[in-house]
Amino acid sequence: ALDANIKKLVLASLVCSLLCSVRYAGISFLLAGVTIVFFQPNIHWLKKIKHGLIFVFIAASLAACNVLRNRFVSGTLTGVRQEALRSIWENIHDTATVISYWLPTTNTISIIILVFVVLLSIIVIIYSFLKETIIERVLAVFFLCYIGFILVIASVSRFETLSNRLLIPAFFPFFLLWYHIICIGIASSKKMVRWCTITLFSISYIITIYHQYQQNKISWEGIAYAGIPGYAEDMWTRSAILAHIRKNPISKTSVIYSNANDALYYRTKRNAKALPHKDIKREINSY
Repeated sequence: ALDANIKKLVLASLVCSLLCSVRYAGISFLLAGVTIVFFQPNIHWLKKIKHGLIFVFIAASLAACNVLRNRFVSGTLTGVRQEALRSIWENIHDTATVISYWLPTTNTISIIILVFVVLLSIIVIIYSFLKETIIERVLAVFFLCYIGFILVIASVSRFETLSNRLLIPAFFPFFLLWYHIICIGIASSKKMVRWCTITLFSISYIITIYHQYQQNKISWEGIAYAGIPGYAEDMWTRSAILAHIRKNPISKTSVIYSNANDALYYRTKRNAKALPHKDIKREINSY
């Protein structure tokens, strides 16, 4: 029978394997998990290696199967990837823009805040070993792994500009790490420190909530007017091309090409082959 620790490790590994198979960004969870395993205090290094191998083997299993399947089906491991157009500094700037969406700050201040939270995460990890606090360590490790992963991969492989959609996994640890510092201030034995912490927290909380209310107000006004952004939005559901497809149903024997197979399938339940990328000559020649 497996001991309790191994059972918990296997359960965490299974959850991570699902994350890795749904989104390749789940690799950051794998990195965080391995880091946490190897930095566990009071555990022999041989046991850490054993636990680390178990975690990696299970957590990477579904993603590995998917990658192998991709290789046999399409000839690529993760689809056609191109070199990034944006440097790591530009991606840091984009990350700061997202933080400015979360907080009422400018881009310059957001970069300073990002650097501060990275340093704070490192301090929290070191502090967690001294006080043996696990939750804060997990939050800090995951924040560093996710931010590090997304900045590196966005600077190597080309995809959309870093946005709130891509950085949202860092949202909760970002704020919970701030909350951790606030708790330390409120728990201080010095009355002045406690009151200053409570005052600053209250003011910043009210300002931040108002800022996010304004941001969400704009989003909800758009949703009320035109529907949820995406293929459920009026712009698509009432588009001329979709009206044409409904009026002239596509034959089941026809071969369809589209640069948005998901959009076509969402409304017609028909699959389409991908159009070639304009910058990839091999795909154009094949087409």
